[in-house]
Amino acid sequence: MDIREFQVFDFYQRVTIMIYEVSIIQSIDYGATGVDAILQNVRFIMSTIKNSCVMDREFGLSQDVIDAPIPLAQSLLASEYIFAIESREPRVTVEQVEFEENPIEGILIPRVKVVVISDEV
Repeated sequence: MDIREFQVFDFYQRVTIMIYEVSIIQSIDYGATGVDAILQNVRFIMSTIKNSCVMDREFGLSQDVIDAPIPLAQSLLASEYIFAIESREPRVTVEQVEFEENPIEGILIPRVKVVVISDEV
């Protein structure tokens, strides 16, 4: 995970902003707390397929982009990542969505940059 720290000067004070780069989930840390738990939630949202959660069929991302041309799939997925993450994890703001691509195999690996607004539940 890539973490970048920026200092922004507000009118009254200096504010530090942390930008985290998040990719799809590899494993779950059941003891995660604070920022780690928030970033894990973002990874979980990014890795979940719609209709796969029994009690919440709308949770996750649509698979309508399968077999779409890569530029179209990138556009559709980027907007879906932004909507899904910001609506399901209100403690973050999505700053950027990028993809690592392999056009020969048709693979897109998402990388989402988020800012944690609050680590309170």
